[in-house]
Amino acid sequence: MAQILVLLHLALFFLSYFPAHVGSQTSFPSQIAPLAIRSPYFNCWNNVAPGKAHNWPGFWNQQGLGWVGHIRVDGQVYEWLGGGDPTFNFTTQLDLQVTPTRTIYSLQAGPHMGLNITFLTPIESDPVKQSLPFIYVYLDAHSLDGLPHDVQVYVDITAEWSSGNRSANVTWKSTKTDTSTYHQVKLQSPTPLTELADQAEDTTTYIAMRSGPSMSFTVAPEESSRSGFAAGALPNPVLETSGAINNPVWAFAIAVDLGNITQTAQSVVWSLGIVRNPTVAYRTSTGSVVDRAPYFVVQYSDVESAIDAFLLDSDDARQRAVALDTQILGDSSNTSVTCSSLVSIAARQTLGATELTVANGTDGKWNTSDVMMFMKDVGNSGYVRDIQIIAQVLTVSIEVGSTQWKRSMRLFRFSST
Repeated sequence: MAQILVLLHLALFFLSYFPAHVGSQTSFPSQIAPLAIRSPYFNCWNNVAPGKAHNWPGFWNQQGLGWVGHIRVDGQVYEWLGGGDPTFNFTTQLDLQVTPTRTIYSLQAGPHMGLNITFLTPIESDPVKQSLPFIYVYLDAHSLDGLPHDVQVYVDITAEWSSGNRSANVTWKSTKTDTSTYHQVKLQSPTPLTELADQAEDTTTYIAMRSGPSMSFTVAPEESSRSGFAAGALPNPVLETSGAINNPVWAFAIAVDLGNITQTAQSVVWSLGIVRNPTVAYRTSTGSVVDRAPYFVVQYSDVESAIDAFLLDSDDARQRAVALDTQILGDSSNTSVTCSSLVSIAARQTLGATELTVANGTDGKWNTSDVMMFMKDVGNSGYVRDIQIIAQVLTVSIEVGSTQWKRSMRLFRFSST
């Protein structure tokens, strides 16, 4: 009971960050649904207020982030995520479920196709898995009339994820290997450990998918990419490898041709990620400043290997998430349905405010005995390692069964830093 009461307090605390809207939708208590809450700078939400189903997803401060999802059914295109482009039809939202790790939309695309879209932010007891700065998007489709239909699916992101300055210049690269296909985009002149409009100015953003024969990808101006998908084929990638974020707005797209189906044989899975290295500059007790890296580097020497491992783990990751959701919701529902709903929105925000880091040792290798977790007071003071905030969220670690929060307690050793 004590754990759940702390989680309820935490949920109310975090919900205070976001503006209230009138109306309600399903049993979900907020009008803003979490899509990707992986770190202080990978923090994306969607407006689910009545009449707001097709609006741009946004950063926690409500600055828009380009993220579009389309499905093409028998030649007709329906938007299931994005800014409400009148060029296309819209899916109809039937239900919305939010659990501690997942946001699940039940949608209908025209008269013949049902969709389930799952945005999964992993909460892991394994420190390497927890430190991977990626999320999953799963798409499952099924025929509503029992007949096969010709189906293609599409997701793109824009470079708005790269900077709070929408006129800044970015560079990009697309890679296809036997295991994965991904786009990466970053500022042309990144500034380490710097924010602008609350967004980090030193990120590399990724959109990725398992490679396969029915998959296609492109980089193109957003209108060209989306209209090409609507016409039946993505345009060829542009020759450019750099440009301004918003002139034109570039789309980094990955699509899959599912063919004639009555239902998806397995989920279509995309991954999005925002990587920062170094993650933190830490002032030690001696006054020296040390750059700290994301913890996953102790197992993966490069981001490409981490992406491969993350995509290959998508099925098992969902099973672990379902098990954790069942555990947390079972505990919280013993208090009340309202408590269960609030805990569902709080869990991701809690760990999404943290960064698990490692430092180099004197031998130049990663020192796995020097592991620290940092927490940012997102949306409020902006301070890192705020003692009051950390004290409020220790219960989450107990519920997840993780020892990672011991790493955050080192602040009591050097409280002056």
